[in-house]
Amino acid sequence: MTDRTDAPSGVAGHEQLDLAPSVARGTPPPDEIAPDQLAAAVEAAPVALFMARATSSVFVNDRMVDITGRPRAELLGHGWLATIHPEDRARARRALDRACTRGEPVGLACRVERPDGQVRSVHVAAQPTRADPTLYAGAMIDVTDLEPPDVAAGEAALQTLLEHSADTVVVLEADGSVRLTSASTERLTGYSATDLRRSGEIHPDDRAAVFEAFDDCVREPGSLRQLQFRVRHADGHWLAVEATADNRLDDPAVRGVVVAAHDVTDQREIEEALRASERRLRDQPTCWR
Repeated sequence: MTDRTDAPSGVAGHEQLDLAPSVARGTPPPDEIAPDQLAAAVEAAPVALFMARATSSVFVNDRMVDITGRPRAELLGHGWLATIHPEDRARARRALDRACTRGEPVGLACRVERPDGQVRSVHVAAQPTRADPTLYAGAMIDVTDLEPPDVAAGEAALQTLLEHSADTVVVLEADGSVRLTSASTERLTGYSATDLRRSGEIHPDDRAAVFEAFDDCVREPGSLRQLQFRVRHADGHWLAVEATADNRLDDPAVRGVVVAAHDVTDQREIEEALRASERRLRDQPTCWR
């Protein structure tokens, strides 16, 4: 059993957090809640609770210790990042950094890898505190055993449809992580479904615009976004693609953002060659007789 008592809930060596002000504002309850009672309730909560500045945690409760299988001291500071599955770690950090930079709430689905090798699926949600927007309060919920059989069966059926799709189709979670891909994705990118989750890259010059368009799409259920960007092929060269993102997060049969893409590299090269030819003709001196 993981040791929960290696650091007090006040977190020696880190910020001393007074949890009493976090009692909901409004009409006070008939019986005032003492700080020690509130602290005890936080520790006994059935979900993992934490407080953090950027990607550095300053408080975690006992449930966080239970889910991750690591002592409290290892979860403080940046140590908690080591609990995120290696394939999800960079994506998780990007999502958290982006939210903290903008002062926005963050939602993230990822996996936690315990020291005993067990992998757990978790959902993480956090938002800035009212008193200090740089301090985030959040929760981590273990959802590994919560997926009902009918949902799993529906996902299997969706994967079967994707395997027979002629188009390149990717189903993304709300946080941008890849959940399902069509078989044709490997023909376009050179990556298998597993490698795409780990290695798929968007050109640095296009990344901000793509993230912004995706975030806009996620915020509006049922919306569509069309975008053009470049992705790196497995052999290292860049492909130009046109894609349509369809927010189907509220559709129980899909539960994701469906992105359909096709390769327009040849078309872009032809267009650029035509533009270059037009520039050469335009720049030639005109001879009058």
